[in-house]
Amino acid sequence: KNNISPSADHDGDGDPADTVEVNGTSHDETNGAESMNPYSAAVLEIKKMPHYETPEDKIQCVVRTADIIRETIDKFYEHRTTQPLQITPDDLLSMFAYILTQANLHCLWAEVELIEDFVV
Repeated sequence: KNNISPSADHDGDGDPADTVEVNGTSHDETNGAESMNPYSAAVLEIKKMPHYETPEDKIQCVVRTADIIRETIDKFYEHRTTQPLQITPDDLLSMFAYILTQANLHCLWAEVELIEDFVV
């Protein structure tokens, strides 16, 4: 099992997003434009949630965000490991917490309530 999570700020730039911790080992993710935040595409996607009106569209936004997170991690490890990388639900939850913190959605609770009413 691989354990993936954003790490603490190791380079002192105030942004922990440029490192990811896998199985307790930090890996620097700085590469070109994404060095500021490799998960910026996921943050931008989840920020779109308040603009969707239906709970189904909001759920699809969350699914797209999860897909972007997975793609970002896969891209990072593409040439770094020969073994398939397994992203567990715990890993994904940690990444979602980070993405939501970065997105700073002011109406997040209302969005969750609307989706919950639709699902339950």
